[in-house]
Amino acid sequence: MELISIWGSPGSGKTTLSVEMAKLLVKQNQKNCLILFTDDLTSPINYLFPSLSDKGGSLGKIVTTAGFYQDELIKGLVYHPDYKYLCFLGFRKNETRYNYSDISEMQVLDLFVSLGQLVDYVIVDCASDFTRDPISQYALKEGKCVQVGGGDLKSIAYFQDIYYLSRAYGGIRDRNIQVANNPWDFEIWKTVADQYGDVKHYFPFVMDIQEHYLEEKSLISLSDNKHNRDFINEMNRLIQDLCNDTGSYKKTLSTKEKRNRKPTFFKKKSLIKQEDEYVDD
Repeated sequence: MELISIWGSPGSGKTTLSVEMAKLLVKQNQKNCLILFTDDLTSPINYLFPSLSDKGGSLGKIVTTAGFYQDELIKGLVYHPDYKYLCFLGFRKNETRYNYSDISEMQVLDLFVSLGQLVDYVIVDCASDFTRDPISQYALKEGKCVQVGGGDLKSIAYFQDIYYLSRAYGGIRDRNIQVANNPWDFEIWKTVADQYGDVKHYFPFVMDIQEHYLEEKSLISLSDNKHNRDFINEMNRLIQDLCNDTGSYKKTLSTKEKRNRKPTFFKKKSLIKQEDEYVDD
């Protein structure tokens, strides 16, 4: 299992980059991918996919259930019927982490061990205040990290304040890639963002992403037009930087390869429900 942690300043676009990265991974590799949203006060599942509010379970319930089983975990994941290789896990509507008992390190470890038996990629959309979230802490210690910052003074102040705390996390210290995201004025924004240090990737503002979000179509692939191409190419380069050392990133499958490849999601379980029951492939 590849564990990728997306972390950074509030409002920097961590969730947007998490979703766009997952879409490209499953499209190009056809491997199972889960996005784990750690935010409980404004859980992305609730505003990105409001029509899925009655699907799956809650991160809080799953992680605090002692000795949960694989089948229970599968049923608790939130899926979209049009994307058989992609699923989500997070807090749900009208709840926060305070609805549940405190999460222990052992429960977090059990969660990631179980997920590692189900999916090829786990992308963790980390809490900005990761010092209070044990799931984000684990992901930042054990995973490869993408540090996301906006081109504004508030974001720069965040990283200045969090710098010494972040050095305690192995992923941030040793496996961290800095990116800057979502400008309105590219030149001014790039100059400001350069104050982060070694920024490797710059993601331009894309109107289609904003429109998809407002229309509850965040899982739709971006059109390969001149307005989106820079963003798509930059995301491909970021994925290659993350996965190049393990060889886990593959070229886009040919039409013949896609036709001959069988879905592998959840081992022998299909992602799509039929009459509220999971069925064997």
